[in-house]
Amino acid sequence: VYDKTFQAVDYSRKSSAPSLILYQEITRRFGHAATDRQHAYLDPSVVDQMAETDVIESGIMQAVEHYGALTYGEAMDRFEEIGVL
Repeated sequence: VYDKTFQAVDYSRKSSAPSLILYQEITRRFGHAATDRQHAYLDPSVVDQMAETDVIESGIMQAVEHYGALTYGEAMDRFEEIGVL
């Protein structure tokens, strides 16, 4: 996710053109909207599993451990920097 987002932003900045990122098979932690009742169409175990999935945490782990894009310390620094914005 990070790599493709970085590439799209880099492309848009260099070419002054829009870019599109299409994410597939990403699990939503919550429904489409506050009024979405996932229990009406999803098995309760699936809803529980989605609630336990932290996409930010797993993305950071992938960026650090799989791609070596940054260290956990750098990720934490960036996370704190974004939180200040």
